Amino acid sequence: MFEFSPIFSLGESLLPFVAHLITETKEDGSFASMDERGQAAVKLLKAKVIGRERDGSVLVSWVGVTNKDGSDGKAVTLIGLLEGRNPLTLLYAHDELTHVVSASIDQGRSLLSFTEVTRQTTDNEGEHGNEAGDEASRSIAGASPIRTYRSYVVELKPAGRLLALNVERSLYQRTQFIYANTGRSAAPSKDVYMLYILHRESVGIYHFKLQQLDNVLVICGQPVTCELWSRPVWFQWSHANQRLYFVYNKPQVDAGNSDLEYSDLDSLNGSGCSLDDDASFYPVLRVAEFFDGGAHEVVMEVRLQFSMVISDAPVYDLDATWCECVPDINCNMAVLQLGGEQRVGSLCVAYQHAGGRSQDSQFPASLKYSVCILHHAYHMELSMPLMPALQENQRPQQLLFAALGDYVMVYMPGRMLHLLDCSTEHGAFHHLLLQEDVPVLPFNGTRVSPWPVLALQPSTGGIFNVQRQEAYTVSIHRQELAILFAETQQESLRAAVLHLALIHQRDSGLARKMIEHLCRDPAAPDCTTLLAEYLLAASYTHMRREQLDQTVMQLLPISLADPFRNHVEEGRDGCQHVRISYSRMHGLKEQIIGWQPDPTQEPLAQVVVPSQNKLLLGLQRNLRLRDGPARFNLRAIQHKLESAPSPSPTSDSPSTSISGTQPTESLGFFRRLSSSLNARRSASAQRPTTLAPASSLPFLETQPEEEILADHRRTLVVDHFRFHLKRHSHESAEKCQQIAHEYASTQMHHSKYLLNAIWTSLRHPTLGQPSQVLLSDRGGPRDKALFTMAEHFSAAVRSCGFPTPSGFNQFFAALGLRCLEHLTFLQYAQQNVFSLPLEFVRRVVRELNNTPENAELKFQILNRLKYEDVVTLLVEWGHPAASRYMSQKYVTAAMQTDAKESWELSSFSQKGHAKSIPNSSSKASFTDDGTNEVDGSESLSSTEDGIGINFPPVANLMQVLRTMELDLKRSQLPQHLQQWSMNRVEDACLQESQTASSSSRPGCVFPL
Repeated sequence: MFEFSPIFSLGESLLPFVAHLITETKEDGSFASMDERGQAAVKLLKAKVIGRERDGSVLVSWVGVTNKDGSDGKAVTLIGLLEGRNPLTLLYAHDELTHVVSASIDQGRSLLSFTEVTRQTTDNEGEHGNEAGDEASRSIAGASPIRTYRSYVVELKPAGRLLALNVERSLYQRTQFIYANTGRSAAPSKDVYMLYILHRESVGIYHFKLQQLDNVLVICGQPVTCELWSRPVWFQWSHANQRLYFVYNKPQVDAGNSDLEYSDLDSLNGSGCSLDDDASFYPVLRVAEFFDGGAHEVVMEVRLQFSMVISDAPVYDLDATWCECVPDINCNMAVLQLGGEQRVGSLCVAYQHAGGRSQDSQFPASLKYSVCILHHAYHMELSMPLMPALQENQRPQQLLFAALGDYVMVYMPGRMLHLLDCSTEHGAFHHLLLQEDVPVLPFNGTRVSPWPVLALQPSTGGIFNVQRQEAYTVSIHRQELAILFAETQQESLRAAVLHLALIHQRDSGLARKMIEHLCRDPAAPDCTTLLAEYLLAASYTHMRREQLDQTVMQLLPISLADPFRNHVEEGRDGCQHVRISYSRMHGLKEQIIGWQPDPTQEPLAQVVVPSQNKLLLGLQRNLRLRDGPARFNLRAIQHKLESAPSPSPTSDSPSTSISGTQPTESLGFFRRLSSSLNARRSASAQRPTTLAPASSLPFLETQPEEEILADHRRTLVVDHFRFHLKRHSHESAEKCQQIAHEYASTQMHHSKYLLNAIWTSLRHPTLGQPSQVLLSDRGGPRDKALFTMAEHFSAAVRSCGFPTPSGFNQFFAALGLRCLEHLTFLQYAQQNVFSLPLEFVRRVVRELNNTPENAELKFQILNRLKYEDVVTLLVEWGHPAASRYMSQKYVTAAMQTDAKESWELSSFSQKGHAKSIPNSSSKASFTDDGTNEVDGSESLSSTEDGIGINFPPVANLMQVLRTMELDLKRSQLPQHLQQWSMNRVEDACLQESQTASSSSRPGCVFPL
């Protein structure tokens, strides 16, 4: 899943110094590679990285030998400098062998500072046998060695004079030169500032005055010192932006002591103690940034939501000589800036809790860590059971915290890998959690430093291999992402991988490979959810290319998942293996947005105006966006479409917008004029969409009724989204209109793209176009797989409120009829899974024969249509029931036309009316103008069974009906009855008299 790209190898840089000592052949006689010889040089010289600088240079120490007076010489410690691709340069040779834990060099390459540690020698140890693993074991056993840290400053020119700072402590200390923004090309400054940090004691600045002597700069006089803060229990130095993060203990101030000044709180900070819910102190993270001339700015102070256990006797990992923070094994913590320097304002604090046994009955032996997402003002806590290999190991298992793009990477090689999505664009969800098949370091490395490495690419995380003294940038292997998606059965993991590919990698090709895999496994239970996630994420990624304002992007839907939701992740075996919980960091927004620095200023430590700091401004902006309006809800559009009646093709009634305004016709003259002008201006200002016009898919037949529904839906989306943008963003009305149209087009584009991807993945070369396949042909295995994916697609677009391409409803219903049993198909139709368009029902009537089963299916389908469509299809069907039904409706219309004259039949003989009633043999027809015309020709429409027209009851009835037909106004009849006549009614009556309604089904009732 990971790609480890080497960016630094200490062994290759040391080869020129020991080339004569390293053989080019191995014991078996084979040729040794450059890497193998480099690793041999690292082991031979005991070389290690001891510091890095802002300009990318690396400080290295190794063991060398000096010859004096012709003697064999003695072992000494050498310190060198690596700059870019230049060879290793020797800076200073210490006169004795010592263990250097950190070093720094000033920007003008005049001064070098380093810190060494010595340890009291025991009978079983050598003077320098200070391995961190042995030391940790002794600390656990209760026997901690005695250490002494000392710091020195060296004048590199002319003779390498060594100056001791005369500060000896048993706790860790560090020195770091502060760089100016002028770069190496500028003349060396004669004022050099060095940061000096004593763990759990103080943070101060040394100011060295330099003077030029014999064309070199040397120290002039005693340095000026200034103490900035006291008692940091933890600290981390960021080389990229010269920023110091440190944690100190702040007392709980009650109401009686609320008038304490801020300067008084520093003096109240306690030494190492245990912090819990009942403690009188709580941890506070202070962020300070340093600039030219030793100036600094306290960017912010944040109260941390987790409890820190500060041991009285810290154990330092002496092998972590290159790390940015205090290497306390019992306090594994890191401050991470996500997205690199390009995306300021994203800051996370990760902390590993003290491991071991817990009171949790679910996870009795758990590994727990916390991440404070400052730009979201949320605290996230993850807990997982310890694996058997970790439970047997007594040494604390150190997690690696690193920034990998927008993710917080939590890594233990070969054991676990968590990628926590903490992007500034959206809330925390879709975390990628791996507990099995975790990648290991290159060359089977298992010892990894628990502190992040500053990679060459700011947006890429890094890992430092302590065993090999090599650094690697970490990137995500895209092909292995597709493999992980295909092999895993964990639903949350697949959703996280798809989200990573679309939102963070922005790789549509990789996402399409994942969709193709879903097509090969259509029975997957999470298929619908993944398709919906694809639609939302792909549309969001496309809109992001438009370079819209961040306030607009915050309004676009991005996922179906709820951010900051407490849940438990399950593994392949169904067991709960990771529990994630969130809590709001109350008061953080007020702390950051309303932050004001300490007004007191020391002469050496000026305070910069805080409003100019990019980190603070970025955090304030992101926190304001977090409390903004909710994202646009597309489900409300879908609900409105399903609950409201479908628009008629001839419907011209204006609709009311979401804002509640009345139609334009009901407004006053001036308001109508203003509305008309605004509409014209908006239409003229509307730019063309950036998407290419999406042609109709070749396997779909465009239907007019579906086009009407699509236009209606598009209008609703544009109106609702435009109103949402206008209400919650600062964009103009014209800009809101453009964005709304663009997003509606984007929805349709990606809906067609996804459906086409499903079709091309499952289509067989022998499978013809759907319109060319008869509905009577049963579907094969590939058709059933295609139907299942089409069903997932239909459910996905409904769940996220996306449109369906024109013709999909007919395609989906036809595929379902061929793949499902009739009863199942009718159940789908009853639940509105199939919309049953008119053209599809026409194909059902036309292509299915009239077996009892098919006739029953046709009747059930017709029962779900509108009245006008039922009549039209009954006539096209030609079924005997259609003739009966049409005759009933025609007679009803004739009898309701002129009831007074039609029903007074007795008056014909009583009042002597001369109106003649034609006999049953006469035929009524209709002229072009709609009037009735009766002739004396004999009716030619007899039944197929040979029943004549001389049946007396029918003849008498038809005489009365034809008399009523004389007054029938043809133009007032429904369109489907205008071509009907009493002759056809008579035929239907004779047919019913003979067959006793054998052709009709008692359970089929058509709408009246």
